[in-house]
Amino acid sequence: MTTKKSKSINMSGMMCGITVIVLGGISGLILLVSDVGGDSTALTLLFILGIPGVACMIGITLILRAIPFAGGSLFSRTTDQPIDASISREKSFIHEPPEACSACGASINPEIVEWVGPLRIMCPYCSATLNTVKREV
Repeated sequence: MTTKKSKSINMSGMMCGITVIVLGGISGLILLVSDVGGDSTALTLLFILGIPGVACMIGITLILRAIPFAGGSLFSRTTDQPIDASISREKSFIHEPPEACSACGASINPEIVEWVGPLRIMCPYCSATLNTVKREV
């Protein structure tokens, strides 16, 4: 028997994301103001857009991880149904030479057959071309 957990917002994750966004904006503003004598456009863009932009991306990610969605959070989904191993398992096949030649009836030794194609062999006795037999592994 499984019990369902209550879906509530993770307030510590939410506050952490908001804090990262605010600190990133403030640090970009402080660095811009402290660069009084600088005439570098690249540094100005970094202080205005770069540092707050990276902080916003990190903060929004933390906020979205804290919000519950159906099936889990946005970044980790869970399902209540068990996984059926028979559905997810892939079937594997091999191709083997037939036990006997359909033309002459001779038994075929798989170790000494001559392959004439990816799925065809030649009978060592009558030189008939035979299809391989598909077998599930």
